[in-house]
This record gives sequence, C-alpha cells and structure tokens, in this order.
Amino acid sequence: MTAPLSEERLAEIQSLHLGCWYSGEWIVKHPHGSTGPAQVVHVGGFGDTVLAELPDFAADIAVFFADAHEAVPELLAEVARLKAVLAAAGPADGVNDIPPEPPSRLSRVRVVPTNSGGWRVRHRLDGKRKSSCAFSTVDKADAWVEQLVQRNGGAL
Repeated sequence: MTAPLSEERLAEIQSLHLGCWYSGEWIVKHPHGSTGPAQVVHVGGFGDTVLAELPDFAADIAVFFADAHEAVPELLAEVARLKAVLAAAGPADGVNDIPPEPPSRLSRVRVVPTNSGGWRVRHRLDGKRKSSCAFSTVDKADAWVEQLVQRNGGAL
C-alpha cells in the first residue's frame, strides 16, 4: 500500500462486515476427504451451514475466507486503537507531517527542551499561537523548523 487508507475506504470496509450475523466459528471442511471441493462452514447453534464451496485447487482461498471472518474485525479495532493513540500523542518525530497551511507570517519559533528529555517546537503564525510539536532529538526538531520556515515564506 503506497497511500494512506482514506476515511471513506475504512468506512466501506467497516460497512462490509457482517457484524453479529453469522458470528461464531468459521471453518474449512473437505466433505470428500482430502481431495475435492473445500467448504467454508459456519459452525452455529443450529448445526453447520455451508457458506461457500470452492474447487479443490482453491482450498487456500477457503482458508483465507474463514480466517478473514475473525481477522478483519481485529484489524479494524487495531486501526481505531492506533488512531486514538496518534490523536492523543499529537505530532512527534515526523509521524504527523507539518499541517497544510497557506503561507503566513511566521514568528516566534522556539525549540525548547521538555521534562522527558525530548524537544518541543513552538511557533506563531499570523500572531496566533499554533500547537507545539514534540521530537525525540534536537536534530529532528531543527529539521522540522527548517521545513516550517520554507513552507511559510522562507524567513522569520
């Protein structure tokens, strides 16, 4: 994947999940022994329900279907968890790039040490204080300041 997953695509994936419908275990069975078609089967309270039957050469696809039933909700939950972590942490070490802003009057750029041993960049655009950004090293903070200055007219 070369581009970040868009919010629209994430919502589409979430909408495709069946929710609690056919919740429970999905397994792969070979009703005719180790050869023949592979079946994706829902193991439920009212007995087994065949959800799909694939030719013997596609048995790996049947396993993928059965595994995806549990893996997709786990991945969606992990995406939500990581988004919450990033939102709480704010920009750090280039994880969140410089926010897109039109060229402005940049002033009062300061790189200050933090109590945790890192560095924080504080600045103003058009006289208003902007949120500060945290970095683990002064070199990373300085590089970010250079990008900020270039993006906003090239001078303080």
